[in-house]
Amino acid sequence: METFNHDVFSSFPVIKTDRLTLREIRLADAKRIFDMRSNGRVNTFIARDNMQHQEDAKALAERTINAYNNKQAIG
Repeated sequence: METFNHDVFSSFPVIKTDRLTLREIRLADAKRIFDMRSNGRVNTFIARDNMQHQEDAKALAERTINAYNNKQAIG
């Protein structure tokens, strides 16, 4: 039996602490995503190859946004 809480798609949750804010990914974040994902030191912790092109970051942001809008994933 599949149990899924579709309420998570009513509005994207925002989680804040004193030092961190977790929120939805936006296309405007692509440059920062590229900066992080092209850094070998960061990728040590996420087991992914370094991004080579800024378009890869834009595509990642678009896939993430579309997955949320299509109620397939959050994050």
